[in-house]
Amino acid sequence: MLLQAKNTINSMTILMQIPKDKLLHSFYGSWIYILSTLVLPTTFALALVVVIAIGKEVYDKVSGKGTPELMDIVYTIGLPVAIVLIDKYKGIIND
Repeated sequence: MLLQAKNTINSMTILMQIPKDKLLHSFYGSWIYILSTLVLPTTFALALVVVIAIGKEVYDKVSGKGTPELMDIVYTIGLPVAIVLIDKYKGIIND
């Protein structure tokens, strides 16, 4: 039990070190992926997340309203890519 509590504390410490902006990118990228899989095949849903992530950074660059960063794209698509890879490995996704 003590080991489990210690691991939870370590996980929270790691999570708290990730900038809020990057966590938001992960959150929104995941939700875009999850919601789009309701109406699109998995491959298209993942492609949509990639297009939106790149498009958002291009918008930041062109408009000057944000700071375009490659890591924003990585954090946006990271969890959806992980979901797809895990599901394909387990044989859950067939498309």
